[in-house]
Amino acid sequence: MVYYDLAVLLYILSFLSLLINYYFNKPIFQTLQMLFVGIAIFANATQILMQWLRMSSAPVYTLQALLILVSLMLAVVYLLINLRYKRPYAGVTLLPMIITAGLVSLFFTTEPVHSQALASLWLYVHIPLNVIGTALFLTAFTAGLMYFLLERRLKAKRFGRMFDRFPPLAVIDTINSAALHLGFAFYTAGLLTAAAWMRFKFHKAMGGINISDAFGGSLQNKIVLVCMVWLVVAVILLTKRVRGMSARQTALASVTGFASVILTYTGVVLFITR
Repeated sequence: MVYYDLAVLLYILSFLSLLINYYFNKPIFQTLQMLFVGIAIFANATQILMQWLRMSSAPVYTLQALLILVSLMLAVVYLLINLRYKRPYAGVTLLPMIITAGLVSLFFTTEPVHSQALASLWLYVHIPLNVIGTALFLTAFTAGLMYFLLERRLKAKRFGRMFDRFPPLAVIDTINSAALHLGFAFYTAGLLTAAAWMRFKFHKAMGGINISDAFGGSLQNKIVLVCMVWLVVAVILLTKRVRGMSARQTALASVTGFASVILTYTGVVLFITR
């Protein structure tokens, strides 16, 4: 975990650099912030690669491994937003999420759990697609929070350095909508890949053995979870396309939609998997 510990430290330094730049507006801190994020992404990816080589399989079997992957995807999204809009604060709300994922991962085991039956598209296609989709949904969620924060200050006519540093509401709305659509595309691809793979690969490889008999009810619960998350986002995007949504309504939908995703995860963990 040496590389990932370094990555988490660099993510923290990047966030601190942004805070210092927010108050003092020194270009050197903005440059340092981007440098820290770039090196952190490299260290984060190196940790995943090292674990992969050590385990001889993709390191996605544990919650810790998934959190490491999520933090990498969020950091890449943050970097892409910065490069696209040339505004370091456009994705600033993602950094606390990345740091939180890193700190939480330290409390979970690193022991690999191998499953030859699952070592196929389930690992190498489905899980990465779902993780990318989740990272983009989280991006939409944080963009929605940023939108409400700036809108509230705008209505109160409380102008200041926040309006100088943060992107305009139109840019935040663009990030929000793009993250929702791209996240839904990745999540849908992950869901379709899993459905097709389980229908053909499992039945053939396991001689027609029922999936739930082979792996227990937890796999079915995860399928229900993924479908519920997909349905929530699908309803939001369908409403946006058919009835239309203002920037504020889109921000509200992103926040409430992601909140429902969290509630779904919690419900599955507390009730369905018992």
